[in-house]
Amino acid sequence: DRLAGMGEWMDAFGESIYDTQASPFPAAFEWGRATMRTEPEADESTLYLHVFDWPRTPQLIVPQLDGEILSAELLGTPSHYPLGWQRIEGGTQFFLPKLLPHPEANVVKVRFKGQPVVYRAPEIQAEVDRFVESTEVSIAVGYGLRVHYTLDGTEPTLDSPSGPARFEQSESATVSARSFRNGIPVSEVVKRDFVKLTPRA
Repeated sequence: DRLAGMGEWMDAFGESIYDTQASPFPAAFEWGRATMRTEPEADESTLYLHVFDWPRTPQLIVPQLDGEILSAELLGTPSHYPLGWQRIEGGTQFFLPKLLPHPEANVVKVRFKGQPVVYRAPEIQAEVDRFVESTEVSIAVGYGLRVHYTLDGTEPTLDSPSGPARFEQSESATVSARSFRNGIPVSEVVKRDFVKLTPRA
């Protein structure tokens, strides 16, 4: 029955659920979602790719994913079926077997040296764009990346201030931000305008 099936699934894939963190990606994928576990003492981390919609071709493409992969395997098989992978433009591709361990959902386990790198543009966050006194601005960046930003609308470079950043903005400004890795820009420039209002007398 359904409960028995859920129990069998948890026996096979429970490590991808228990004691894991939320996905490092900004949104779910067409084929499923991800969870993650970090092991700071070992300088390693594990990414679990929950595949609900098995690809028709034997490849699983994970957009925006990079990093030093140590191994990849398919959970739920007696020998934890090892998988091959390669870097492709815009992400990483994993090579899958044709047969599925489980009819409902399967999990690809990917181990990394350090943390996975997720290439994505920074997010400039603030409660309001228009303010009288000030507004708090924060700039979030993807795993393994560094953000550089400017306050005058110019394109950020390595010489620009870096973060992740959180600051109080008390004057009108155009905040521009870009993600970098190893000194190389890896995202487009994102911008957000902030306007200081003058109260009417």
